[in-house]
Amino acid sequence: MPLPPLPPSPRVLDPGCGPGRHTPILVRELRTPIIAVDLHAPFLAHLKRDAGAAGLAHLVITLATVASVTSATFSTCCARPTESRCRSAE
Repeated sequence: MPLPPLPPSPRVLDPGCGPGRHTPILVRELRTPIIAVDLHAPFLAHLKRDAGAAGLAHLVITLATVASVTSATFSTCCARPTESRCRSAE
């Protein structure tokens, strides 16, 4: 499913990012920082390492919880319960 148009300088949330299989794709496709969230610290460490190796570390922000942010903070939220999909915040 293609993303709807995003505002200039969008903020994108990638909840349940796991080891970051899709996060670098989002960074490259959207050309914007991605806030990647996962409760499993080894997954976040893996994502940070891979993002650094790909030269994307400055565009991937990792968090272990979204408790300090609200959905209104983000332009879109990308999640993959069974398939890749993104939706705009309304």
